[in-house]
Amino acid sequence: MKKIQKRLLGILLACVMICLPVSQALAAVSYDSSAGVSEQVLFPGDSLINIGVPVFMDGAEVALETPGTWTNTEEGKVFTATTAEDFSSVSLTAAGYVLIVESGTSEKNEEGADNSGNHYDYPPEEEPEVPQDKAFYQAGETVKIKAAEPNEGMVFAGWITEAEGVSIADPSSPETTMTMPEKKVTVTATYQEAVQEPEEGTGEEQIPAEETGEGQVPAEGMGEEQIPAEGTGEGQVPAEGTGEGQVPAEGTGEIEIPAEGTDVIEIPAEGTGAA
Repeated sequence: MKKIQKRLLGILLACVMICLPVSQALAAVSYDSSAGVSEQVLFPGDSLINIGVPVFMDGAEVALETPGTWTNTEEGKVFTATTAEDFSSVSLTAAGYVLIVESGTSEKNEEGADNSGNHYDYPPEEEPEVPQDKAFYQAGETVKIKAAEPNEGMVFAGWITEAEGVSIADPSSPETTMTMPEKKVTVTATYQEAVQEPEEGTGEEQIPAEETGEGQVPAEGMGEEQIPAEGTGEGQVPAEGTGEGQVPAEGTGEIEIPAEGTDVIEIPAEGTGAA
């Protein structure tokens, strides 16, 4: 019984291994050429079927692996197919290289340029988990790339790519340009959590409101303390003749203020300490 189960399991695994490539092949797009085609874009994996005439590329006839079918097996290259006016042949022309923009979009960096024909429409079974734009451009062409709007609480952090030799004008800008290299490229827009700025008036290091005196720069020539309001007497220079704050006579520690209406200030005898 166990041997039968093992055999059945082996058969099932073999079926899975055989069917998987078939399902992947079916995921690519096939275009019927029996009625003729005109500049039909063929991304990697796409096929031209029902071909009843010779197929040429760069002036040389292409050998078809499967009769009546041509498949683009180039990993990062895109071709266009056009049937001759007299339906005598099909010509394949290299159109450019694949550019994948994850979490963003791409378009030609030309005013009013038509971008409808160079983008790939994902079939439902090929729809990627991470939103991405797949298109093709010629080597050396300037391409505009734009990052998708960030989710709530996130901000754009920059463009990254694992491909070498890719020139991005401003990797820190969500909308910038790049030069398409002579190969397939994937660029990715990255995001990070937004830093919450403190609301106005709540910061700990803000300058206190005027008239509080705290943290303000003292007027020129003054110390750290503010000049008290007029009439308080604190820190003020005494009026001339009042006797307050005057230097006492030598040897004494006291200053006697004369009675109101008198002009005489008695200075105690040296060493007495009293007036």
